[in-house]
Amino acid sequence: MVADTVMRYRQMRAALAAVQMLDWASIARLPDLAPGARDFPAWNDMFLDGERTYLPRYFDWFQTQFGDVPLVLRRRAVESMGFGPFGYRKAHPSRREGTLVQILVTRFRISPQLSFSFPEGDPEIVTRACPRSFPSRLLRLRLYDRTSNSWEWRLAAYEYQKTDWRAEPPIDDGAEMSPVPEDCAVVTLGSSRSRIHLRNYAPLDVEPVLEILPFKGRTVPKDYWLPWQRTTPETQ
Repeated sequence: MVADTVMRYRQMRAALAAVQMLDWASIARLPDLAPGARDFPAWNDMFLDGERTYLPRYFDWFQTQFGDVPLVLRRRAVESMGFGPFGYRKAHPSRREGTLVQILVTRFRISPQLSFSFPEGDPEIVTRACPRSFPSRLLRLRLYDRTSNSWEWRLAAYEYQKTDWRAEPPIDDGAEMSPVPEDCAVVTLGSSRSRIHLRNYAPLDVEPVLEILPFKGRTVPKDYWLPWQRTTPETQ
């Protein structure tokens, strides 16, 4: 389920990237902020806020496809695709042309790890199973199960000295949990706040992304390949 969780997040980001590319003419005209700003509300509101009027709208589509995903992950995915070195303002158009599948597979070939702080940082995803014990060696993690297509709270434990951790299935009456390899998850301990890092290095499973896109066609428009200066509102 750790691998499923990370893959689900990667697919959500890939779906957002596909929306950017396939509707690039509209996305490129979204209102921008001052240089160095770390937020693009017009982009964020299309997916996270159903009260705004920015067009085109993908709020209903995003809620239908990813409304079950914890809000902290939905918000992180949307914001990561809208600003900074991975956002559409700086990272695109891409330097190398290709089909939608080729671009998505290449762009999301390297999987970012999902990191969460506990005990206070990200309670939607990770909490201490024994909050009165510090440091607690038991955690509760909200993970995605692709078999049942659901998010479930699972009990996890780690060894305090080595920070190796175990998860799945939950333990009852002292039953031992199955170990999870370090390349899937690791815990780093801090004096006041610790972090858990979830990983999945498998290639992006792109077919589920293609099946849910809100477009009939999958051809990347020619405008996407034009220099950025020719697609901004000031130059049209």
